[in-house]
Amino acid sequence: MTTGSSSTFVAELIQSRNANASEALAIFHAHMKTFRSRMAAVGGSRLNQAALVVAAGVIGAILFIAVESRWVQSLPWIYTASAVVFLAAVAMRVWVHVYYKRCAEVCRESLKANRRFLMEENAFVTINAAGVSTSIPWTAIEDIVDDKNTLTIYLSAAEGIPLPKAACENQNVEDFCRELRRRWRDRRRARA
Repeated sequence: MTTGSSSTFVAELIQSRNANASEALAIFHAHMKTFRSRMAAVGGSRLNQAALVVAAGVIGAILFIAVESRWVQSLPWIYTASAVVFLAAVAMRVWVHVYYKRCAEVCRESLKANRRFLMEENAFVTINAAGVSTSIPWTAIEDIVDDKNTLTIYLSAAEGIPLPKAACENQNVEDFCRELRRRWRDRRRARA
């Protein structure tokens, strides 16, 4: 515990237990949500998504129509195309669910106990369970997302350092988050 000029804050936070499956999945979903929102800001992103959906439907419809079945040939093309798009959407949703679950398992492996997070004067320092230390200058941090269950420090749109708050048992995580955001904002203002 370190004392500041007007309040007390935690300068070090230790992840005291491994993240469980639901915490890892929540972190992965939050990370993907942030990534998607940042990708949406890139010009043409929505158009690309719409084009992929239409292309999948068209390709599926062509394959479906190419089948030499009488019942396919007797249906109007709009029904066939609609059925193919619907089936493709369902298949894609199932695939995304399975994919997210697997990615969350990988994410869980990186959220092991005994990770340490330190605030220093010129950098934010992370130390993994193996003792490997990474010093990140305050100016290298792009964003800090602090939600109910997770603290994520983004170095880019695709790279973040997640911390499940519940895994930091018996520590004042909220004060740590407030001080982390304050220091980050102060350093960014000083740089501008």
